[in-house]
Amino acid sequence: MKSLLIADDEKSICNVLKFALEDEYNVFVANNLAEFNNIVHSNQIDFALVDLKFGSVNGLDLIKKINMLNEYAIIIMITAYGTIETAIEAIKLGAYDYLLKPIDLDMLRELLVEANRYYILKKNLLSESSYLVDDTDIIGMSRKMKDVIELINRVKNLDVTVLIQGETGTGKGLVAREIHYKGLRKDGPFMVVNCGAIPESLIESELFGYEKGAFTGAEKSKKGAFELANGGSLFLDEIGEMHLSGQVKLLRAIEEKKITPLGSEKSIEVDTRIIAATNRDLEQAVNEGKFRNDLFYRLNVLPIYLPPLRERREDIPLLVSYFIEKANKMYDLNIKGIEEGVLDYLKNMYYRGNVRELENIIYRLCILSDGEIICYDDINIKGSQDHTHKKEGSNYISFQIGTKIEEAEKTLILRTLEFVGGNKSKAAQMLGISERSIYYKINDYLKRE
Repeated sequence: MKSLLIADDEKSICNVLKFALEDEYNVFVANNLAEFNNIVHSNQIDFALVDLKFGSVNGLDLIKKINMLNEYAIIIMITAYGTIETAIEAIKLGAYDYLLKPIDLDMLRELLVEANRYYILKKNLLSESSYLVDDTDIIGMSRKMKDVIELINRVKNLDVTVLIQGETGTGKGLVAREIHYKGLRKDGPFMVVNCGAIPESLIESELFGYEKGAFTGAEKSKKGAFELANGGSLFLDEIGEMHLSGQVKLLRAIEEKKITPLGSEKSIEVDTRIIAATNRDLEQAVNEGKFRNDLFYRLNVLPIYLPPLRERREDIPLLVSYFIEKANKMYDLNIKGIEEGVLDYLKNMYYRGNVRELENIIYRLCILSDGEIICYDDINIKGSQDHTHKKEGSNYISFQIGTKIEEAEKTLILRTLEFVGGNKSKAAQMLGISERSIYYKINDYLKRE
């Protein structure tokens, strides 16, 4: 669930907005500058509704502060004192849009839907620009990773569909980018669509775009991901989570190399390479009727399987060195190495979150280290990380009294998934919740890591 900050000195307005939006967002409320500073420094803010006159503080200064802390944040200015000049100034400083009081909740919701689309696009563009600056090499000298790198080199210059399969955190997105940026289409656009994060009702408009007036709120035409990726590559992440209705339309677009935006009668030819990724067993999903057989075979032209980190432990020392160097640059540190005992401990962890989990652990160790060498004295690794080891044969979970509900729920879901070997369908049945709920929960946990 994305976070939303309401910064307004009128408590009644904050309460109404919080009540209206708390089912869709993790809502934070700030009625004064101290609360505002505490919230923005302690939390990742995705969306913000900021009052122009925030007590004695100018709301434009708050916009600057939010943008400084999170370049992805989407900010909407709200005020009863609207002028063209202030609207222009707010947008120049990075505000997405401008709403006048009294706030129309339906209008606000529509604006937030549009803002969410922009948020996804902005995050993709910013991450792509940073990717072009950073080292793009895939780290690994194990036999399995050498096979992966050899496959990448074989397929990068071929105009065929690639399906990347592997557990969460194994680097599927990195491989997709490597294929694009090292291949013939490197000068074309690279668009990312997270198929699991887009509701069934929006997937068609996200992929194919729409014309002005195609539906309520479509005040102007919008290009879809296929058209935006024309001449380049379209990365369909978490393709296994796409609804069957969306799969039919996707299959047609891939086969015909044409798309039809919503509300249009004209087809548009597209030259877009498809790279798809999933952490699900798509063959099993086909057998269960959750994924189309014809789409699976259309995507699975050149499959690439990414092994989990526990199957290539010999790469862990290389990855540790790489992440230490990265942490030094990111956080202006001077960590020169890691004790052999700590490295041995890291080599023997189970890593449900794979390379992403190892990366987060190294960053945490680097930041908390008191010296230039990471050692056991810097952090009680065994005390804080034992939950990452697989506990074979254990069907029980114990919680300390006072454990937060949210943390207990997270542990329960992750341990159940571990127990059933990562099968979300089985885990959902055991826990009495929907498979999609599990997917969203996992996504939420990953964003907080």
